[in-house]
Amino acid sequence: RRVLFRSKRGAKMELNYVGILAAAVVAWLAGGAYYGVLGDRWIAAIGKTKADFCGADGKRKMPVGPMVLSFVANLVTSVGLAGLMMHLGGLTVEIGVITGAACWLAFVIPGMATGYAFQGKPLALTVIDGGNVLLSFVFEGLVIGLISL
Repeated sequence: RRVLFRSKRGAKMELNYVGILAAAVVAWLAGGAYYGVLGDRWIAAIGKTKADFCGADGKRKMPVGPMVLSFVANLVTSVGLAGLMMHLGGLTVEIGVITGAACWLAFVIPGMATGYAFQGKPLALTVIDGGNVLLSFVFEGLVIGLISL
């Protein structure tokens, strides 16, 4: 832990880096499980087939680059969410879940829905991808709050 912020009253507020890392890992794993369940629908929504995700030998290729990027994105989001939680009252489960859901509702889904609509992407893709981001934000807030108790 290290002091990262000071409140207006001068109180020290510390980020729990173990909590942030754990939140990123949980969100990343939850995203993998989420797309594992909705994978066929997601593939249909992006207009591809399972064969498009296979190599010349017919075996499924693991998308390593996007998976690494996804984890890094979860890590960045966890840091930002923890900092925002501190400014909103502290690193608690309640503040984490509410802040994660509120950030998704206020900042993520409006831009995602607008962008997808202008790109002509199906509503199903917006729902699937948007649901994943909501799940990630809520789990990140939950884990940061739990580990910071």
